[in-house]
Amino acid sequence: MAVAFPDGWGIWAWHGIRVTEQIILRPESLTPEQIATESNAQVRQVMVERIGIERVCQMFNAVCLDKQGTYELLSLDLGDGRKRPYLKMINPSIGVWHVEGVVPTVKTVQEALNFRNGLTEKQIDDVNGTDFYQQGDVILKPQGATTFKSTPKILT
Repeated sequence: MAVAFPDGWGIWAWHGIRVTEQIILRPESLTPEQIATESNAQVRQVMVERIGIERVCQMFNAVCLDKQGTYELLSLDLGDGRKRPYLKMINPSIGVWHVEGVVPTVKTVQEALNFRNGLTEKQIDDVNGTDFYQQGDVILKPQGATTFKSTPKILT
């Protein structure tokens, strides 16, 4: 409990993010429906962190469609009859695993990364394309460039 009042009422938080008592004390009781319908991305991230990424993947019947290094393209069933692609990765900004939705047409990790980096297939040229840069979740592309390498240079 982040803040406790004499009458027993309090405010629950995880690393500064306000959440419910259930998420803190009973994360194993969270249901797939609670996770899928949580509208606050930060609260959803805490849910995933508390349960564990592997358990969340099990809850949503994850199937690995493609793998590239530490990235995986997963198909998740969110319980509404549709399976959707998600990119599983280590968030470079905060160093924790998460999944991020991509467009339904994505079939490979590289296509998911291109989508995430705002690149179309026509813009990728690994031979003559311009380097672009990534700092955490921020992508920096040189002004005026029309083609890019498929992977960014990481700024530390």
